[in-house]
Amino acid sequence: RGRRHAVRNDADKPARVLVLCAPSCGLDQMFAEMDAATVAGMPEMAKVVAIAAKYGVTIDAPADPPG
Repeated sequence: RGRRHAVRNDADKPARVLVLCAPSCGLDQMFAEMDAATVAGMPEMAKVVAIAAKYGVTIDAPADPPG
């Protein structure tokens, strides 16, 4: 909590991420809402950012890759 975390998928296939939070502090609801938003495919990033913001999570723009 209060720290930046990062996940990146460099593969050409979808990835899954297992997130464990105890206590959940509502993050279980955030991930459920994000899951529902992806039923028809990847939603616009603005929608993902808006869902996260409802739960106090900030999603920063990805950094440029090194090189």
